[in-house]
Amino acid sequence: MSEFIFDKYVEGAQQVWDASSLKTFMACPQKYQLENLLGYRSNVRSPATYWGTAVHHGCEILDGAAHAGIDKEIALRDACRAVCLEYGETLNASTDNARNLQTALRALIWRCEEYNYDTIEVASLPDGTPALEARFECPFPGTDWRFSGRIDKLAIYNKDLYVVDTKTTKSALNDRYWSYYEPDVQIAAYTWATRHIIGMPVKGVLIEGISTGVNYTRFVRRLFNVDEPRIEEWLSDAKMFLDWADQCAKADHWPHNYNSCGSYGGCQFQQICALAPSRRSYWLDRDFSIKQHATLETADAADPPPNPTDPGDK
Repeated sequence: MSEFIFDKYVEGAQQVWDASSLKTFMACPQKYQLENLLGYRSNVRSPATYWGTAVHHGCEILDGAAHAGIDKEIALRDACRAVCLEYGETLNASTDNARNLQTALRALIWRCEEYNYDTIEVASLPDGTPALEARFECPFPGTDWRFSGRIDKLAIYNKDLYVVDTKTTKSALNDRYWSYYEPDVQIAAYTWATRHIIGMPVKGVLIEGISTGVNYTRFVRRLFNVDEPRIEEWLSDAKMFLDWADQCAKADHWPHNYNSCGSYGGCQFQQICALAPSRRSYWLDRDFSIKQHATLETADAADPPPNPTDPGDK
């Protein structure tokens, strides 16, 4: 593992990839260009993203305390205080009754009772620190690209080591929901990185699902075991998509994948792409702000207009 030391983008092309950007390109190259390269972010706040980030932050504090043997009640108090201080003002202003400060704190309280200090054990990294928010950046085999990521947690469950990822949703945690993750880019990528780059023998990925509503919070765990043939297949497929992305960058042409427009509740750029090409720039400037990665900024766009509603990326 290492800190990120390479520029993510060089001359308008991505050099350091991650599961999220790869998944976006695989879904639609045009969306990838608008979101990743041009940096368009909707001016409409996403309660789901901000709420999920707050809950992730609280869960990280709970897990770190469990690894250190800190009393559960003290850990819960610290987690709730941290969420209130960092996210409280924005979550209190949320108009989504299922995703506000009260439901975020409820999720942490119930999660602490349900999962903390149980049969799952947070693993230790070689230096003895808890394996939480473990970052990696490494060469992508057989290419000039690099791959990066941040793993929520490595933990021992039923005597096996797993990458653990927390997902928040309003959806019911049923078989239909879990089918979205089998197969999945992130599951394959993080299993490969942990097993072959970090050097820890993970069996696969354990997803902790948190489903929230106005009057309830539910938790379900699901295991996704990944064997080596699937890892090899993912590596081969990923290389093909990265080659295609390189061709798109050289040609400066990012085709639309119309079959993805309505997936997962609809792409945020769906209405933009439905317009005539000559009209898109106006509506992008009106409904979106630009938040480019530092290595993509130009002299004219070095200081994009602030977007106070943008929750940032996890």
